[in-house]
Amino acid sequence: MERLRESRIKLFCSKLWLPQSNSSTAETNDLNVQFVGTFSTSPGRHHVVIDSVQIVLEHLFGPESPRCPIDRELISREKSFRDKCCEREVLNLQCFCRYKEKGCEWKGEFRHLKAHEESCQYGDVQCQACGDTMERRHLKRHRENDCINRAVACTYCGGEVRQSNMKDHLEVCFKFPISCILNCGKEDIPRDMMEEHVTTQCPKAEHLCPFSDHGCDFKGTAENLDHHIKRSIESHLHMMNLSSHECNKKNKEMEEKVSWLEKEKTALENQLQNQTEELAAARQNIQNTANKNCHC
Repeated sequence: MERLRESRIKLFCSKLWLPQSNSSTAETNDLNVQFVGTFSTSPGRHHVVIDSVQIVLEHLFGPESPRCPIDRELISREKSFRDKCCEREVLNLQCFCRYKEKGCEWKGEFRHLKAHEESCQYGDVQCQACGDTMERRHLKRHRENDCINRAVACTYCGGEVRQSNMKDHLEVCFKFPISCILNCGKEDIPRDMMEEHVTTQCPKAEHLCPFSDHGCDFKGTAENLDHHIKRSIESHLHMMNLSSHECNKKNKEMEEKVSWLEKEKTALENQLQNQTEELAAARQNIQNTANKNCHC
């Protein structure tokens, strides 16, 4: 019985590619499990393969049918039966984490291996933001310092921007410093202050003459505007005189129009009053006629 139990354990371990040595290692394309202890070299018999093989193998490899690593014969599920004793033996085996060579010091029962590796700091994980793969212990530093899609604060406006989008953001950032759009030489003007600079400070900005409301069509820089005003006093006075006459003429026309509208309003009010009185008299006549018809 003991020989048969050792054979079954051996079949478990041989499926995991355990070499016949005191320190046994299982290796597949993506699995590297190092066990602690020794195992019997007695050959296993396929017709007594326990169903626990499937449980352990599916725990590691998935649901595909297992194959004997010695003679490569398929192990039939229909010809297997569950052996709880052997299952406990295997699941109780002490093993190391597959990332032991990277520095992981975990050691525990085989049944706890998968749960450990789901949180092992030496296991590979993928950054959800950029897709890069790294050891889990480096993920936090990557997210904070290296990820191209990490959120960083804009130096100028303080808003959060993806690192990969920072260049595009600076093209529209309203606090990003730029040079005067009229090339006056002033630099480091926040983008949202450019309009104010051009309107009130820029020496190259063109302004309308303050007498433009009176008909002056001059437009120029602040320096040229000062010269224009000094040279054009007489013409500006003439423009203001003409503008004043034009305003007086328009005011007179407006007053006449208002007077006409007031007269029209009075006439309409009188007409409305007359129509109201006539309507009241008609209603009274109708009422009197109705009363006479009732007495008859």
